[in-house]
Amino acid sequence: MSAPTARKSTARKSTAKKAAPKAAERTEDERIEANIEQFEGFRERARSMKLGKKRVELEPYVITADTFGDGIDEDVVFTAPKDLRRKIDFNRAVAAGDFPGVLEILGGTLALNRVINGFERYAQSTGADAEEMFIGLCYTLINYFRGQGAADVPGGTPAS
Repeated sequence: MSAPTARKSTARKSTAKKAAPKAAERTEDERIEANIEQFEGFRERARSMKLGKKRVELEPYVITADTFGDGIDEDVVFTAPKDLRRKIDFNRAVAAGDFPGVLEILGGTLALNRVINGFERYAQSTGADAEEMFIGLCYTLINYFRGQGAADVPGGTPAS
């Protein structure tokens, strides 16, 4: 006697999926209002989590022109990032240990070049280590703009 064979079932056809009905077109004003409500929701969520930072207006960090002795009469001025893009760039540079990026974000390309050239000139004439001075300045700026000890915490998070 042979074993009974399993009976094969026929393939079932699935029903065709219907496209979702289109939502009614919103006017430009309705779309803008919905976006505003959504953005306000984001802000309220951050506030409820106490993620918002106190808005403290910091004075610029200034290195006087005569410090570098490079013949340029303008001071080197480093300012705190104010807009979101610069804040994000600054945080990324700090977290990555990109010290030239930190200086460039805070003071611009000219400030970065003046600092590098000034430290190299000083190192050549005194035997000092230009790299140590550069890193020391970067840590000083990070602590100045993010809070004392921020540069010493892994990842550059604000000091607690």
